[in-house]
Amino acid sequence: MKKLFCFFILTLPFGVFGQTFGINSETKRLTYEDIIKVDSLKADEIYTKVKEWAILTFKNSEKVIVGDNKPSLVKANFVTQYFNGAVKTDFLNTITIKIRDGAIKIIIDDITAYPNGYDFEAFIYKKDGTQRTGGNYVKGYNDVESQCKSLVSNLSKFLTTDDSW
Repeated sequence: MKKLFCFFILTLPFGVFGQTFGINSETKRLTYEDIIKVDSLKADEIYTKVKEWAILTFKNSEKVIVGDNKPSLVKANFVTQYFNGAVKTDFLNTITIKIRDGAIKIIIDDITAYPNGYDFEAFIYKKDGTQRTGGNYVKGYNDVESQCKSLVSNLSKFLTTDDSW
C-alpha cells in the first residue's frame, strides 16, 4: 500500500494521465498516447512552451518540426535508437502534440527503421496481430515504451517548470 501511495504522490505533480501503448485500432500502427494536464496554462502559452521544448530537445529543430497550427498543434519527426535485445537501431518517429487550454495530448507513432523504412510493428507483432513473446521482441517493445514515457515526462517537466529568471 505504501508503494502504491508513493507512486501516486510521485506522479501527480507531472499531471500525466491516460497513457496507452500498443497497436492503434484505426491506424494499425504501434502508438503511444498520453495526456498532460497543465491547468495553469492557456493554449497559446502551452504552444510557445512546446516549441521551446522541441528546440531544446531535438537537434536541428527547424528540420524536425514538420508542421504546426498555432495554437492547437505541433507535429515533428525525430530519430532515436531503440534496443531490440540484440542491436540498437535508428528509428524515425512522428510526434503529434494536440494543444488546448489546460492540456495537451501527445501521440507518438509511425515508428519506422531509419533509413530503410522497416516498420517496428512487423518486429513486435506477428501477421495475425498477436504480440511476439521472445526475449528480443519483448525487450524491443519495452524499450520503445520506456523511451516514449521518458520523452513525455521530459515535456511534462518542461511545461510545469517556472522559466522566469
